Amino acid sequence: MTKTINNNQIYANGNIIAGGDIQSGDKMIEKNIENMSTIFNTNNYYMGLSPQQYKQLIEEILSEVKNMLEKRQKEDIIIPERDVFIPAMQVLTNKFEREDIKKMFINLLTNSMDKTTKEKVHPSYIDTLKNMDSLDATLFKIIISKGEKYIKTINPNIGIKGTKSVFTNALPEWYVDINVNGYDMFQISKSLVNLNRLGLIELMYDRTAGTDGYNIIEEKHDLKDILRKYQEYHKDKDLELKSTKSIINVTEYGQELAEICL
Repeated sequence: MTKTINNNQIYANGNIIAGGDIQSGDKMIEKNIENMSTIFNTNNYYMGLSPQQYKQLIEEILSEVKNMLEKRQKEDIIIPERDVFIPAMQVLTNKFEREDIKKMFINLLTNSMDKTTKEKVHPSYIDTLKNMDSLDATLFKIIISKGEKYIKTINPNIGIKGTKSVFTNALPEWYVDINVNGYDMFQISKSLVNLNRLGLIELMYDRTAGTDGYNIIEEKHDLKDILRKYQEYHKDKDLELKSTKSIINVTEYGQELAEICL
């Protein structure tokens, strides 16, 4: 049973797990790892894993957090705020098998335990990560790694030349020149929409950042392959690839979350 008391400490089974007094750096690291272990061990849901597998995963996470903390300045290690630590740990226990998201939570937790970065750790990041899947995490990381303010994207359609008629759902709503192993362009499009919904990026329809480079995107073989299939099936129609030039903008929120979680 967990209860809150006036001095901003949280107790689980009689042990302080958040908001304790400042201690030496090594003791603070030990306390943070102990706190994490306490929450992990009170979780009775193994997600189909055996107790042994669950224990191994816990040990791997605790070891990684400890190693990261030991690389920080010892005098900067603190007990994290409970409004970040507790919900982050609760979500993390259900994200074990999603390696990219697990790593983002580990970075968030580590930064929350460092007084030089804790002010940048916002509780809203937890819900954002909670609503991401592995593709979202991978795609967001790729977008951030490009280091560009705007990334070119198109909204493609297959249409009949000289008309406004297009085939609905023939191509994804958003197409960007990014490949993620194991995922197709339709899945990537849906992931972009989710990242936009989460406020990490902004999909800016019919907006451009210069006109160069769009022709390279429009010539991508996977788009051309689908166009050829439609042309073969509809030989009585003169079909072409139509597209609207657009951009992806990484929001300020997205940049701030990336700084803490990536």
